[in-house]
Amino acid sequence: VAVWEEVTTEPDPEEPQEITIAEAITIGSAKEHNTYTEEKYILSGTILEVQNTQYGNILISDGTNQILVYGLYSIDGSVRYDSMTVKPVVGDTVTVLGVLGQYSSSAQMKNGWLQEHTAHEHNYLEGKCTICGEADPDYVAPEAGVSENIDFSAKGYANAEKLVSVELSNSTLTFSKENGTSDPAYYNTGTAVRLYAKNTLTISSSKTIVKVVFTYGSGDGSITITVDCGTFDTNTWIGSSNTVTFTAGADVTSGNRRIKTITVYYGEGTTEPEQPVEPTISSITYVLDGGTLSDGAPTEYEEGKGVATLPTATKEGYEFKGWTLNGQAVTSISATQTGNVELVAVWEEVTTEPDPEEPQ
Repeated sequence: VAVWEEVTTEPDPEEPQEITIAEAITIGSAKEHNTYTEEKYILSGTILEVQNTQYGNILISDGTNQILVYGLYSIDGSVRYDSMTVKPVVGDTVTVLGVLGQYSSSAQMKNGWLQEHTAHEHNYLEGKCTICGEADPDYVAPEAGVSENIDFSAKGYANAEKLVSVELSNSTLTFSKENGTSDPAYYNTGTAVRLYAKNTLTISSSKTIVKVVFTYGSGDGSITITVDCGTFDTNTWIGSSNTVTFTAGADVTSGNRRIKTITVYYGEGTTEPEQPVEPTISSITYVLDGGTLSDGAPTEYEEGKGVATLPTATKEGYEFKGWTLNGQAVTSISATQTGNVELVAVWEEVTTEPDPEEPQ
């Protein structure tokens, strides 16, 4: 008689579920303060901010929602962010695996394991990336040079006067209708030259042009300006050429840009000093809920610089756990932050065991 024994096998563990950030916020918000799911989830997004470069606290977004990943580790969780050989930075796309919960009413992922990492394509302007701030390894600063400026409102043009060619001391500005339906012309409204869709402006010089800066008049349009060389960002062209052509709205048929002034910089001679830009100062207020702020806590910050380290606070019977800003846990005020901020202290009640009775 054969003797049999049933073989039982453990079911395969479920694969972590890949969800959206909106779904992650819903799951995390359902947890109690400082508690997290047993299940792990997978999230993907673009890094908006690295809030802590030691632990790798990163704020990620999928274009619609954003969530804090509190702590970032290698794919197997063995290497912390500050020890990674290649660290994800602002602008990079990441996929992370971790548990979900909430801290001080803000949903977050805790101790995310980095599953995938795609570095962003750098957009260099004047020697650094406009996305992450990394220095351009191939950037060569232009030699000091002279500059000259034209303010079209001071040239005495009649309203609606068409412009074809304007002479500066070292350059010629040539305006052309090209494939547009209207000619470039000066208008009193906005006190600027209007470049209509598909119009061009060519600046040519016997000197090397290294920089061109536009300012725009009131009512300026939003069609894109493109260039045939160098790089152009919003109002500043950077390059090295004797000729540069600007095209307004090359891919549209309507709209205009209103150019009020043009400053051209050259790569030889002496540079005319630029006027310093006044910093923007915004206020910091603290919501302490009965606590006491540490001495020397800042009450304002400079936009573009932020505050690297936030102060601490104390409250009898409670442990200070940090600050939140707009519902998100923060350890600093980011250099990208703007406007007045309100920091809310997070407290955790301290419970103590009573002293044991003395033996009788």
